[in-house]
Amino acid sequence: MAQTYGPPSIITNGLIFAADAGNTRCYVSGSSTCTDLIQGSTGTLTNQAKYSPGGGGSWELDGSSDDIDFGDAVPEVADLDYNNSFTWMQWHNQDTTGLYHGLLTRMQSGGNYRGIRQVINDSNRYMVDLRHDGSSYIRKTGTSTTFAGNIWYMCAFTYDGSTDASGVTMYVNGKVESASTNADTLGNDTLKGYDLVLGDVDGGSLDMDGETTLALIYNRVLTAAEVFHNYEAMKNRFGL
Repeated sequence: MAQTYGPPSIITNGLIFAADAGNTRCYVSGSSTCTDLIQGSTGTLTNQAKYSPGGGGSWELDGSSDDIDFGDAVPEVADLDYNNSFTWMQWHNQDTTGLYHGLLTRMQSGGNYRGIRQVINDSNRYMVDLRHDGSSYIRKTGTSTTFAGNIWYMCAFTYDGSTDASGVTMYVNGKVESASTNADTLGNDTLKGYDLVLGDVDGGSLDMDGETTLALIYNRVLTAAEVFHNYEAMKNRFGL
């Protein structure tokens, strides 16, 4: 099924959130806000976050205190929990390596670190957390890809609502990413009203240094073929 906001086509079955700095219905250069293309939620560009023409239109973040914050009430996204299935996907390009970079997250920055996050860690690996607290969480870390600076990547993960680490599948550039399981004890909620954020976590501490765009969330598990389809549909935009 083709997207409703211009070619090339991506999968839209189950799509509940889409933010694309390259689409003027989402963002106009110079504005301090952007709009979710699916349900109209407003995102706020904080501090010095700004438009970049890179990747066909992206947001440039400085690794200090910039992010794109959609708040804690994005319809449907705000209700996704440890017993639901979903897919998160995002394109990004890091300026620096060897540091933590928040990608697309909904997690508090302290306390129990409750929530959901996908990051590039300080070993330049893709990492996914679904967390209730320090004794109840899933963490998987990719082992296939070592991320380099100044290169566009598409990171995605799916979760089947099973509360098991085996229910998390990670992808880089449309292909399944081999991953190690660091924790597999999730047995309680990942919700507590945290903001959906591009380029950080709610409250700061995982500030991305680089460019980010085309963040997508689905309320179902995309198949491997569907994830690869989305990568193939968009890769030319990112010079891949």
